[in-house]
Amino acid sequence: MPVKLHKHDDEPRFRYVISGDLAPNGVEYGTGDWVTVPVGVEYDVSTIGGYATIAGYGMSCECSAPRETNVSTSLKRAPFDRING
Repeated sequence: MPVKLHKHDDEPRFRYVISGDLAPNGVEYGTGDWVTVPVGVEYDVSTIGGYATIAGYGMSCECSAPRETNVSTSLKRAPFDRING
């Protein structure tokens, strides 16, 4: 589903794309990609065929398997940075 231009002033967001495609601010991501959105960054989301993601909020999440990855480190990257395992 498309999402209109907006921003989050409270906490960063991240998404792991389970299936499909999405394009925040026109940058394309697909299955297996991570998308990070820092606090205060305006973005919209478009898609051609729809998408399913796992969503996370804030800096308190840690993910592991097969190797440990601290998401808070990833959130220090540039907006909409592609993060591949």
